[in-house]
Amino acid sequence: MPQDGEVDTANIHYRSHWTISGNMVGVHREVHAHCDTALCSAVALRETRDAITRIRVDYESGNTLSTRPDPAVRRPPNPAGPYTGRQG
Repeated sequence: MPQDGEVDTANIHYRSHWTISGNMVGVHREVHAHCDTALCSAVALRETRDAITRIRVDYESGNTLSTRPDPAVRRPPNPAGPYTGRQG
């Protein structure tokens, strides 16, 4: 499972938190942005660009999750029976 992420600058706070419950994986992401001036300084612009890059990297970390079942994990039988591809 991906690591939780956090990016903090003077103007941006980003956080991601991953959880697992049974066979469900979830992620909660928050972004708070605040700018106290109409135009960014060169320093603020560089910090913001860097923060956005780090947020994108964290966001893409979830793309590494595998959909292949783990053979070591025993799954209970489906109460509806095996899927046959037919309806009704």
